[in-house]
Amino acid sequence: MQLRATSASEEDRLRLLIRLHFAPRLLAYGTAASLLALEALASEEGRGFRLLFCAYCLAYPLAAQAWARRAEDARRALRVLFLSDPFHSGIAMAALGFALMPSGFLIGINLVNAVAFGGFREVPRSASILVLGTLLARLALGPLPATESALTEIVALSGLVLYNLGLGALVHRVTQRLREATRALRERSAALAEASRTDPLTGVRNRRDLPLWLAESGHSAVGYALLDIDHFKQINDRHGHEAGDRVLSEFARRLARRFGDRARVLRWGGEEFLLAWPYASGERLKSELGAFLSELRAASIALGDGIAISIRCSVGAVPAEHGRTWQQAIVLADEALYEAKRAGRDRLLVWGDARPIAASEATLDLRLVPELSERPLAEDRPSADGAGP
Repeated sequence: MQLRATSASEEDRLRLLIRLHFAPRLLAYGTAASLLALEALASEEGRGFRLLFCAYCLAYPLAAQAWARRAEDARRALRVLFLSDPFHSGIAMAALGFALMPSGFLIGINLVNAVAFGGFREVPRSASILVLGTLLARLALGPLPATESALTEIVALSGLVLYNLGLGALVHRVTQRLREATRALRERSAALAEASRTDPLTGVRNRRDLPLWLAESGHSAVGYALLDIDHFKQINDRHGHEAGDRVLSEFARRLARRFGDRARVLRWGGEEFLLAWPYASGERLKSELGAFLSELRAASIALGDGIAISIRCSVGAVPAEHGRTWQQAIVLADEALYEAKRAGRDRLLVWGDARPIAASEATLDLRLVPELSERPLAEDRPSADGAGP
């Protein structure tokens, strides 16, 4: 495990591993202490040493955990714990006289521990350190009688089972946290992806959304309409940018209300909006967009302080056609928009038509404008000059 600088999230993960590893370590050494205590009670031979080592087996995990939790470098602390656990297990094996069942217990938990927390590459290192601990303990303590009895074997086997159950519970807890973190990350990623496709001011989609939507929807033929608010700079200059933002938001809301169930509504940039309309014919574009221009004329936008303005827009549209790319279609719609503006603004031109249609020539169906159909047009608030064609 190579030492390197860690991020805040990595530091938290390492601290979590240190905390969660405490219970299995305490269980392992608690089992060893129990074995030594049983032998001390069963025989007077080496009783003082066994009781002393019993206290050591209980003190080691507590001291190791306290040190690791206070360590400034969590990665180094975890590394030290990985190296010290098999070393102390080797000492415990020697203190138990290399009895078969207790030794198998300590070897087993260290192998499981190495794989669980360090991967299979840690197994040879862990085994080497365990052997080193047994050799040093043997040289220091000399040969000790083996801790062998039926009760010893039961305690050792029970400890191994409990240790693996504890490790399983630990892994389950970590897995749950990972699942929760993964779910939160996916939700955050989805929210960020959604935000990246949405215009923050108006709430409609932005130009980044168009190719993604086309790929997701699979539409083979889409009509397009570019709508540009006429004399928008005058609105900003006369009423301020906050009023301009309100006009953009209200314009987008009317577009979404009128066309949102049939077409993709996007803010293409500045005061320019785009409708991406699957399988829209030229006649349908003329009919419905012309009615929308009339709707704009009939319903003013309130800016507050008793001020309301009427806005106009120019539209360039291109009908749906199989085989035409969206880039090609928008170039044609942009050319039609330019011609509509050059003809005097407040007009609609469908690409391929001879002349633009003025908004005054379009028919407004009041059934499509609920807030107008419920009251006479005369009750509209007065419009301020400056947003007309």
